[in-house]
Amino acid sequence: MRKTIATKLLESKTSVPHYYLTKSVKMDDVLKLRVSLNKDSKVKISVNDLLIKAASLACRDVPECNS
Repeated sequence: MRKTIATKLLESKTSVPHYYLTKSVKMDDVLKLRVSLNKDSKVKISVNDLLIKAASLACRDVPECNS
């Protein structure tokens, strides 16, 4: 099973074009938002949760960027 998974991962990595983007951003406001949201919530929100939410909203607003 592991061999099959490894083979499929390698196949997808070599047969489909990939590109990587890097951007530095200031996260001060996001961290403040996270602290304020976590004060009033029983469920703790992570920075990753906020990044996923932002990415999903961006893809909805600009579907061309979802590649």
